[in-house]
Amino acid sequence: MLHVKSLTQAHDGRVVLQLDHWQVAAGRSCCITGPSGSGKTTLLDLLCALRRPASGDILVEGVNVARLSGRAADRWRGSTVGVVTQTPHLLEILTVQENVMLAARMARVAVDGARAASLLDRLGVSALASRPAGRLSQGQRQRVVLARALLCRPRLLLADEPTAHLDDAACAQLCSLMLESCREVGATLLVATHDRRIEPLFDQRLSLPAPENAT
Repeated sequence: MLHVKSLTQAHDGRVVLQLDHWQVAAGRSCCITGPSGSGKTTLLDLLCALRRPASGDILVEGVNVARLSGRAADRWRGSTVGVVTQTPHLLEILTVQENVMLAARMARVAVDGARAASLLDRLGVSALASRPAGRLSQGQRQRVVLARALLCRPRLLLADEPTAHLDDAACAQLCSLMLESCREVGATLLVATHDRRIEPLFDQRLSLPAPENAT
């Protein structure tokens, strides 16, 4: 499903990520760990074609996403990838349900209201469906963002620190939903995390080294 070869990324002339070889099979899960500055978020951005690497290849289902840009990258991302960002971005004036449904509208696929309601229920936020997103707590926002990312049944789900603001119960619930939802459709799950509570739940682990200039 995913095959990374000779990947590097640089910023201001400094290499911020270097990954010689990495593979994750379809339907498997992998947590990406490493200290701050090791390139976890950068790697996720490259995997979903939000950035282009300085060099190397990123093959997702045979598509070299390292070569995609502009509209081609947008189309591929909308049809293949679900993303949970480190900072949960929602449109404040829209309700929780409207924010979740936005994923389908942006991907130009049929809106599945029943699936949206089911996801919100499984994440424990169904009672908030009519609440404006601006009135949610940080933990509630994170769960809504996950529901939005899962709505269109992505084949690749990327999550950046999804449990950082959750207590133990909410953390377990969210991880269970991510893993179960990916298993249901054979999707691959990649999670960048500092959260040691969730590391044992994944099939694989990729540990990125500290940057060379770390002290």
